[in-house]
Amino acid sequence: MAAGHGKTVADRGADGGWPGAPDVPAGDSAYARACAQLAQHPRRWLVTGVAGFIGSHLLETLLQLGQEVRGLDNFMTGHRHNLEQVRASVGEDAWRRFTLIEGDIRDPQACARACGGTARVATGAHAGRADLADIGSAGADGVADAADMAAVGMARTAVDDAGGSAAIAGHAEARHDADAGGGAGLCSRGKRGGGDTLESHDHIGITHNSEQNGGKDINDNNGGTGNKGNEGNEGNDGNEGNEGNKGNKGDEGDEGNEGNKGNEGNEDDEGNKGNKGNKGNEGNEGNKGDEGNKGNKGNKGNKGNEGDEGNKGDEGNKGNKDDDGNEGNGDNQVNNASTGAVDRAGTDGAVDYVLHQAALGSVSRSLEDPLLCHAVNVSGFLNMLAAARDAGVQRFVYAASSATYGDHAALPKVEQHIGAPLSPYALSKYVNELYAQVYARCYATQAVGLRYFNVFGPRQDPLGAYAAVIPRWITAMLANQRVQIHGDGATSRDFCFVRNAVQANILAATCSDPAAVNQVYNVAVNARTSLTQLHLTMQHMLQAASPRHLPLAPDYGDFRAGDVRHSQADIAKAARLLGYAPTHDLAQGLRQTIAWYLAQAGRA
Repeated sequence: MAAGHGKTVADRGADGGWPGAPDVPAGDSAYARACAQLAQHPRRWLVTGVAGFIGSHLLETLLQLGQEVRGLDNFMTGHRHNLEQVRASVGEDAWRRFTLIEGDIRDPQACARACGGTARVATGAHAGRADLADIGSAGADGVADAADMAAVGMARTAVDDAGGSAAIAGHAEARHDADAGGGAGLCSRGKRGGGDTLESHDHIGITHNSEQNGGKDINDNNGGTGNKGNEGNEGNDGNEGNEGNKGNKGDEGDEGNEGNKGNEGNEDDEGNKGNKGNKGNEGNEGNKGDEGNKGNKGNKGNKGNEGDEGNKGDEGNKGNKDDDGNEGNGDNQVNNASTGAVDRAGTDGAVDYVLHQAALGSVSRSLEDPLLCHAVNVSGFLNMLAAARDAGVQRFVYAASSATYGDHAALPKVEQHIGAPLSPYALSKYVNELYAQVYARCYATQAVGLRYFNVFGPRQDPLGAYAAVIPRWITAMLANQRVQIHGDGATSRDFCFVRNAVQANILAATCSDPAAVNQVYNVAVNARTSLTQLHLTMQHMLQAASPRHLPLAPDYGDFRAGDVRHSQADIAKAARLLGYAPTHDLAQGLRQTIAWYLAQAGRA
């Protein structure tokens, strides 16, 4: 571990970790080599659902390794106290390398800010405080139910009324994605000069380009939702050489605007003094600050741009006094509906890797609210995938699920053999895999899916109707209450300790074998434990650790809809292509988990 980046194992028991928690690995395993390489050559990461159970463990490990980490969460199922525990575990020096963005994966702008962004809501030193400015609402990773096949989170929309401004900075090449419907999610990438003030208004998901010079005030256009005016480009006869209007990259062939390079002498556009070739800007009479550019209706000289009447939102463009040097599409001006306060310091540039953990992670909840499940797990996932592509992210690693195996009865579960989904949750997770495959084919993106099998460990929420079985049972046992088992107790699962899931994420993000990319992998330990067996094991461990614990028999109830009867993973593919080798079996993981919950109960 890089010096000064974290605390030792011995330090953790008293400050938010758990007794016996492993530090970054040593030895010659693929995981140890990957961690050593990252410690020597730090990268930039985004973890969605960062305040959740799995997300907080990813954050902790990455900070220990000296990485720079951004996190996206809405704290609906993730908890600020998880972040505070990570902070106590890694120390203040490491914590300064963490940036928190409070936002929703259902909001394309929040996803874009997190992946490529200059937008910063809170530095690590302030993460966890109640006064963080909201940027929207967020996706958060959550809990894995025994019936839920290792799901990873829930999200709910919270309205943000903070307003504000933000900028997305990425790469120098401008890209307009014409396939994003309704004007949502159209992202351009550019280069930003220093000292810019971005004032953004009512566009949703539209990013404009211009070269921003130091000290300039850039006022984006009001009302341009959907940029309806470009409907008029149907007869763009005059855009001779506009190469099919590809991204309007500087309108390079637009004989009238020549990429706006003629605006070099455009002193406040007074009389269009520098408008070389602006042949038909008959309506730009003096164009002081583009005050006359109402609706661009005067742009009749842009041969064929007569249809630009649809740019009605440009009526608000009444103050672009300093468009002196707009030599093509230099910078991203973000039109943002609800951004909240922004602190740009230290966040310029796209992340290298995305670890997408945010989701609605419950089979039972997906049955109760399939529309919410789709909005979060499908639309939210696609928002993140698109944002990662637009930002030029190197690799997108996402939490898939063993629920994808559905009614396929064969054991152990092998990646290429799946059945029909048994719940909206299972379907949503399979759709994630399909979208990742399509993006790889269409856009040459790199994605890796990790089918979690009932992940458990410290910081997992024991409360609520959708709490996972292990934390819920530990909490009940500590209170000398009976636990409930759905069914006859023979239902079995391949329980996977959270440190194994962390290992899989880091290996998936950093592996260099091309054959390992754009694949899905089982993340488990290849061992099957019945619920009755699990209960007995936990009872014995609690009795040994806590004399106050009373061994009570469980209550058996009805089977639950959507439950898979048996689950066990074949992990040979992950071992072969990623070098995945679980470091913790069920017993080792339970000991650390029980020790953590006992420590929390002692503090309470």
